[in-house]
Amino acid sequence: MSPSATCKYGIYEKGNVMMAGSAEKQVGQQCGNYRLLHLVARDSFAEVYAGEHVYLKTRAMIKVIRAGLTSEELERFLAEVRVLARLKHPDIVRVLEFGVQADQPFLVMEYASNGSLRQRHPEGSTLPPATILDYVRHIASALQYAHDEHLVHQNLRPETILLGPHNQPLLGDFTLSVLEGSALDERGPSSTGEALTAFLDYKAPEQSQGKPCPASDQYALAVIVYEWLCGQRPPPELSGEATEQHLSAPAQPSCEEAPSLPPAARQVLLKALSTDPALRFATINDFAHALEDALRPAIAPDQQAPGTPGPSPLRKRSVLTTITLIALVGVVITGSLLFSSRALFSSKSSFQMASATATAQASLATVNARFTGQTPQEIYQHVTGVHPIITDPLSRPGESTWQNEHLTAGACTFATGAYHINSAAKQPMLCLSRGNNLSNFAFQVRVTIVKGSFAGLCFRVNSSGTRFYRFALDANQDYYAFEVANTGLYSLLFTEDRKVDLNQSYLVTVIAVGSHFYFYLDGHYITDVIDPSNTLGSGAIGLTAGSSIGPSTEAVFSNVEVWKL
Repeated sequence: MSPSATCKYGIYEKGNVMMAGSAEKQVGQQCGNYRLLHLVARDSFAEVYAGEHVYLKTRAMIKVIRAGLTSEELERFLAEVRVLARLKHPDIVRVLEFGVQADQPFLVMEYASNGSLRQRHPEGSTLPPATILDYVRHIASALQYAHDEHLVHQNLRPETILLGPHNQPLLGDFTLSVLEGSALDERGPSSTGEALTAFLDYKAPEQSQGKPCPASDQYALAVIVYEWLCGQRPPPELSGEATEQHLSAPAQPSCEEAPSLPPAARQVLLKALSTDPALRFATINDFAHALEDALRPAIAPDQQAPGTPGPSPLRKRSVLTTITLIALVGVVITGSLLFSSRALFSSKSSFQMASATATAQASLATVNARFTGQTPQEIYQHVTGVHPIITDPLSRPGESTWQNEHLTAGACTFATGAYHINSAAKQPMLCLSRGNNLSNFAFQVRVTIVKGSFAGLCFRVNSSGTRFYRFALDANQDYYAFEVANTGLYSLLFTEDRKVDLNQSYLVTVIAVGSHFYFYLDGHYITDVIDPSNTLGSGAIGLTAGSSIGPSTEAVFSNVEVWKL
């Protein structure tokens, strides 16, 4: 941006580098701190460019809004963009920046390096049911999160589902209500064109009436699934007024490209394609669950996700995570880092061991029975919806069971109404809550990394503090990870890239059920992992902060809650 540019409320005003014009003229110009490299996509509302930060040389996607907005519309647009910027989900493209230049608003978004699902699977392609379900798991999870945040996508189609660095689907290009109204006014009801026709093919009937709702996204996802199964979008008899007649009659084969498609899958799609949104599934997750149950008979056994409990699509680990776990387990076994349950209880008699094992197994069976058929998000709501056994704001030492002392490697102290962990360079700190020994439980805490590297929670810590599980966020290297520690050595069970900001508060939760662990950030499901070696069955809870690469770390914790399962 030129040195003469001025800013107001983070909005770039007129008289700057980027000027209105054709897409070709925009390429090479500067939009904020980003230079436009090439056009990626275009629709009725905007043009999307690949861009590069002029100083940092990092890539991003720049969405330049073409619809003309009044001052009032611009304020509404900014308010909606703020909602988008607050969305934090691993399957949603993040908004990084917003501005206005030469009367044109623009959004800077996370770069999706592998194009879109439309580019990966051109129009007319058919996909195996296993591939479809894997896509639907990611898309439904992201949409459910957005719906829970009172946001409807309204523009779901293969072109707006992008692919990240690991080829995972990323939900992008949410339609904002201000743009929807402006674009419709500009093109008018009689506008035609290939792009508009394709857009309308995925659009639910109520959207055309200006009444979008969460079920509108379900309709669009059903159209996409039908297209992937059959190589074409649903015929006219499956949309409009004919849908009600179709639902009341026996389902007829309408997809010659998928003759082995189970009738139950057709019924699921017909329900999701109902003209009346009230007749569709109650939530997008309900649709995903029903689709998985219906398509499972069409999936070959060698394509089934291994070790998956129950019907929930969100409960299945990705192929990448499963392969990673298998490889890591091999490393763990080879390195002899995990120890047997016999060593843990060597001081007990055989009778005591058998009694303790039977009791633990009975307790675990009871917990598993409670969660049968529930999605990880439903498990979270079920567990945290009751009164916790521990509620500690971590504001005063006299009312807490947590360590309050200075140690060689750092300090665990109470200050300014919160709990602080300070660690010296390359010295991770573990601060424990005394007097608890938990097996199956949910543990939740709010954490803020003030400076340095990582912070998070530990659980099932043994009496000497040498063996424990650790789930931590790293603001230095932008990832979160789940590890098992054994006398100073860490074996990685799960890791994933994720932007972690300093001075940003995160609500971190783990639900431990036997050797199965569910992880959540800000109340939303991330993933679940199984430790095949079931390293630690019970122990204390703790908080941790530290760095493995140099700088000292300070982290602030508050509002610990624990639920016993």
